[in-house]
Amino acid sequence: MRTFIILAFLLSFAIQPFLSTPALAQGVDEFKEIDIEGSAFPDTKRGCAKRASFNVAMADLYKNGKDPQELTKMKIIRPLVQNVYDDIGKKGLTRFYTDTLENYQECGKKAKADRNEEREAEQIVIYESCSGINEVTLDALKAVKSGRSKESLISKYEHKKLNVKGTTLEKVEGPAVFLVEQVYSKAEGSYDDAVDFAVKMGITCLNSRDRDPPVKKELPKDLPEDVRKKLRNMK
Repeated sequence: MRTFIILAFLLSFAIQPFLSTPALAQGVDEFKEIDIEGSAFPDTKRGCAKRASFNVAMADLYKNGKDPQELTKMKIIRPLVQNVYDDIGKKGLTRFYTDTLENYQECGKKAKADRNEEREAEQIVIYESCSGINEVTLDALKAVKSGRSKESLISKYEHKKLNVKGTTLEKVEGPAVFLVEQVYSKAEGSYDDAVDFAVKMGITCLNSRDRDPPVKKELPKDLPEDVRKKLRNMK
């Protein structure tokens, strides 16, 4: 289901700006002149989330043996899909999945502030929440791979506070410890199962709603002052 949601996003978000006028529509057949990737995945936290969601959706299709040429008949979309397939071909699915989570972490740190103040405030909360979840699961994956004991990692995260309001972890007591335990539990089956769990948690978080207001802490340096004031005044 999440795969088709992401494809729908691409059709509505990435293509619409280029079909608004006949001149731009003509550019669809000559898409080399159009920065489709930049339009679909802007350098904001929202763009980081869209890219991560898209990459995982395409990886799921790859995993199920779907031909990228069959995913869409629109030439404007194919390069994005093919790029993901090519990257998976080089790295393998497991590394591609973990790289996607790690890239989201870094992307969010470097992201520019969204010009839409309300959307920026929302994305700050989403990034704080999802990057926190990813931090724990990625660390747990590395620990599993290196043979580190589960107990040592639980000790590290037993007092870790995560903002999981509005996510599937909202009613879980001690979500950080829960994530560690689940990664280790899944890894008993296979490392790939543990990776699948981590990815599921990360992507589900990105699509969650009803967040808490932004936590009053350090804000991005490039955030406009009026947005800073609004966030500081939130309770």
